[in-house]
Formats: sequence, structure tokens, C-alpha cells
Amino acid sequence: MPLAAPVTIALRSTAPAYVAGVRARVDPEAAGRGLIAVIDVRIASPTDAKRFERLLRAQETVTDAAHVTGRFDYQVRAACRDAVELDALIQALKTNGGVIETDTRIALRTVLRRPGPLPSGNGTRPRPGR
Repeated sequence: MPLAAPVTIALRSTAPAYVAGVRARVDPEAAGRGLIAVIDVRIASPTDAKRFERLLRAQETVTDAAHVTGRFDYQVRAACRDAVELDALIQALKTNGGVIETDTRIALRTVLRRPGPLPSGNGTRPRPGR
């Protein structure tokens, strides 16, 4: 049994329903991945979405990804060792993921990073019209 298993079991029995899990927050710079990039991605066709998403899951440099509205289809956040590793990620997305356009920005510093939304009120979702 993994070391974290007793904590996980205890948490499951006492945590509110909106708690999906608990994980350690790793400092990318301390882990040797201090180059943080935000990459907007446009795929060639909606039929490429599943292939692209599978490819994202296989990339250890990708920390977050969201399917978004607007000109681009996805926004990807990556923690890379250096520009060479970032370039390799972008090339992999273009070569194997059906990506036809990217717009990449380097984060100079992270101002705010939250693990997820905080529950409001008693943790239940608001009902439409109320």
C-alpha cells in the first residue's frame, strides 16, 4: 500500500462530497522545471480533439490544459526545464496532435495559483433561477 493510502482512506470517510482528492503542490523551479509556458493551441479539426488530448496526457511537462472558447481551441500550461524542452513539446503537439497553430507566452512570475475553486455556502451548487 502506498504511503499516502492511510491518509486517502481517512479523508474519503470525512471529506465533504465536493473534495475530489488531495495532492502535493510541487514547486516547478525546485523540481528543475522553472520555465513556465502558457500555450494557446488551435487544432486542425474537431476530429483531432481526442488524439490531441491523449497526447497532452502523455506529456510530463504539461501541468494543466483546458478546452476553451475563442480563436484557439485549448490553453495548455507547461513546466519545462528550458527552451529546448519547450520547443520539443510544441513540435510534438504540431507533429502528433493535429495542431495547426500555437501562440506561446513565457510566464515571468506566477502571481496567484490556486488548486481549485473554493466551495460557496454549504458546498451545494446554486440552482438556476435562484
